[in-house]
Amino acid sequence: MTSQKYSDNPEFFSGNSILENLPSASAILNQNVDLIHEALEFTDRFPYWKLTPNYIRGTYVDDKSTV
Repeated sequence: MTSQKYSDNPEFFSGNSILENLPSASAILNQNVDLIHEALEFTDRFPYWKLTPNYIRGTYVDDKSTV
């Protein structure tokens, strides 16, 4: 994935729509297939808070427990 300028408000910035830059679900799965297999095989090394994406956890700090 690459970083690009985007805007949902063309009057503010006439860049690309954010919807044009979203990766497909299959692309995300294919990119992480090895990590998914490893997480299924070694569940003790992959607690829930590490597998949940940052934006769902509500934090952008990696490797820190939210408890």
